[in-house]
Amino acid sequence: GLGAARNTGLRHARGAFLTFADSDDELPPDAIETLVKALRKSGSDFAIGTPRRMTEQRRWVPDWAGQVHARDRYGVQVGDFPDVLKDVFVCNKLFRTDFFQRVVQRFPVGIRYEDQEPTAKAFTAGTFDVLAAVTYDWRVREDGSSITQQKADPDDLADRLTVKHRVRQILREQADPVTYTAWLAKAVGFDLRSYVEQVPRTDLDYWTTLQQATAQLAADLDTDGWNQIPIIDRLATLALVAD
Repeated sequence: GLGAARNTGLRHARGAFLTFADSDDELPPDAIETLVKALRKSGSDFAIGTPRRMTEQRRWVPDWAGQVHARDRYGVQVGDFPDVLKDVFVCNKLFRTDFFQRVVQRFPVGIRYEDQEPTAKAFTAGTFDVLAAVTYDWRVREDGSSITQQKADPDDLADRLTVKHRVRQILREQADPVTYTAWLAKAVGFDLRSYVEQVPRTDLDYWTTLQQATAQLAADLDTDGWNQIPIIDRLATLALVAD
């Protein structure tokens, strides 16, 4: 799996910087140069470029990525810009090797969404640059076989929820309350939306697993947190929590 492959790369890495790429994706020609220049300018622990989706026909920046990466920000901490927690991928980031090995260390093995726990650790421990420049082209497989296109699979849901609770623990312990609330709002509104959308084509066990996990996450949301969730997602999440 991806976690084991990334850990193999980490064991062999000898450079000053680390980045990751999945086998079916692409990097713009100047991606690494752009990220290295940012880190040399800022002295930050890692830099984050804009991820772009691609098919054989077109390339586009998702709405959330366009908002998070609307302008360049240097030397940021997660409490300054909690919205960056939507950017959970490792492949559009360049890390200083010593920072990654000290703070993140390794990836979880044998589970989907293996990059979310490491990025949570990096966000809560480091300073980073958020760039408007596109530094990663992330393929949408037109046969629907990508991991991120398997939301109706109960095993995918189980892995997603396991990772969600691990990240929750990291942020609850290491982030400030405002940042933790912003992450919760993102987790139950933005992240789980695509799973709620699968409910009509799944069974009762899927619903029960999703309902119980969402209710557990939402238990920590206060009024301010609920108000951070757009109304269309808030209504769906409230219905889910109420079973």
